[in-house]
Amino acid sequence: MLKIGFIKLHRSLLDWEWYDDIPTKTLFIHLILTGNINNSNWHGIQIKRGGRIASIETLSNETGLTKQQVRTATKHLESTGELTRCKYPKFTVFLVNNYDKFQGITECSQPIDNLPTENQQQNKNNKKLKEKKEDIFNISSEQTEQIFQLFNSVCKSYEPAMFTNTTAERIEKLLQQYSIQQFRTMFEKAESSAYLKGENCYNWKADFEWMLKDDKFTKILNGFYDDRKTNKSDNNKVNPMTENEENTAINAQIEELIAMSITSNIN
Repeated sequence: MLKIGFIKLHRSLLDWEWYDDIPTKTLFIHLILTGNINNSNWHGIQIKRGGRIASIETLSNETGLTKQQVRTATKHLESTGELTRCKYPKFTVFLVNNYDKFQGITECSQPIDNLPTENQQQNKNNKKLKEKKEDIFNISSEQTEQIFQLFNSVCKSYEPAMFTNTTAERIEKLLQQYSIQQFRTMFEKAESSAYLKGENCYNWKADFEWMLKDDKFTKILNGFYDDRKTNKSDNNKVNPMTENEENTAINAQIEELIAMSITSNIN
């Protein structure tokens, strides 16, 4: 755990809705103190700035809170968007959302007088260029993070979204065509689709990465996988697809399996 350097703690925290909740406040500040200061990779997973690998037990030991207090505090922070938790088979990534909002880099108020004038100007130019790049990155990053949070908050019947370079790139590509509201609509339709949640004859269930494929995103958004009531007496039974639609879906899945097999053989 990183134990050097400083963090910023703004006085606006005094007006924060969880400030009077001691366990929640303790956990949040602890995650800011112990989160990554730079993006890093671990076992093929990208751990973003402001994130860290931990468990409920680890956080309990580090903060002195009980495991139940950590669980409750985590739910509080997730419910109000301060924290995203991504579960993996053997570990969990806790990510402080909008980490730069709390820990953004600010310029030193005092100039470095002992640098030559030419170097001072070059240093200022480099800072401006870096800030411009960071601004562009932050806009994209905030929107991408918002989509991850949106999925995890709406699609509770599915496995939590896992951040990978592939999913981030797909989200950024889709954001060029669709609004965040359309993402929400698509996730809501996926959450209400019995077929996508595994109630089908293939014992198959969709996931976050599958939904982000161009054709799948469009089909879900347009209602292709919406539940449809049958004309039989059992009005509560749903049929997610007509026969033709189901045949189309089977063919699409076969094509995907063939493509995956070809890619695997090439690699």
